[in-house]
Amino acid sequence: MSLVNGIKSTWLIISSDNDLSLNLRYTGTGTTPAVSLYATALKNTTLGQQGTLSQNQSFQRLTGSNVTNAGWVSPLTVPIRLNGGMSLYDADLIIVMIVPLNNSTTGSNATTATIPASPGITS
Repeated sequence: MSLVNGIKSTWLIISSDNDLSLNLRYTGTGTTPAVSLYATALKNTTLGQQGTLSQNQSFQRLTGSNVTNAGWVSPLTVPIRLNGGMSLYDADLIIVMIVPLNNSTTGSNATTATIPASPGITS
């Protein structure tokens, strides 16, 4: 999901237990903007019926991020390394958010895992 005007993701590939790649395409005009990509993968660890949410639901989680500086050539494939206690192949849901890059001091392709934990979600 992109929150940046003119940027769309066209595909996502799981390339290993902890690595995925996202293809970005810029449909705007002018220089491509700097963006941050935040990825989260969830696996439902609650026993019971799949596809339903309950108040006591729990998940395993992988998280990671990457940045792309302004001026990239479209289309671009961006790798994201995720950290946590499971495999991407076991994930029930993978979400990648594309947002404007706000910190100009962050270097290109800096991979981190800094998304805070939420109740009922373990990493």
